[in-house]
Amino acid sequence: MVRAKQHPDHWIFPKGHIEERESPKEAAVRELEEEAGVKGSVIAAVGESEFSVKDDDVSVEYFLVRYQREVSRQEDREIRWCSYARALELLTFPDSRALLREARPRIEQVLGSPLT
Repeated sequence: MVRAKQHPDHWIFPKGHIEERESPKEAAVRELEEEAGVKGSVIAAVGESEFSVKDDDVSVEYFLVRYQREVSRQEDREIRWCSYARALELLTFPDSRALLREARPRIEQVLGSPLT
């Protein structure tokens, strides 16, 4: 998780805009690198979230990403690695917590063990 740029008291999943000629998966991997300094590969789509920012409606597609290694971050945000239970506590928005709950079975399948 990362602290939100506009509201640093909010904990969120990395996300951002899709650039020209970029797929949603490619954007997710790039944003993860830029915001959290994590290189990874997409395993599966895990859901979508819709919300309003100012007068714009925003739709975000989220992906489960397998960690490969740390890389240089382009943004100076606090990042946090934590347990599943702690992530549910820290995530600011109810839709983010719901997304993580819905992704749990897929995460456990990939890990081969239950989350704590």
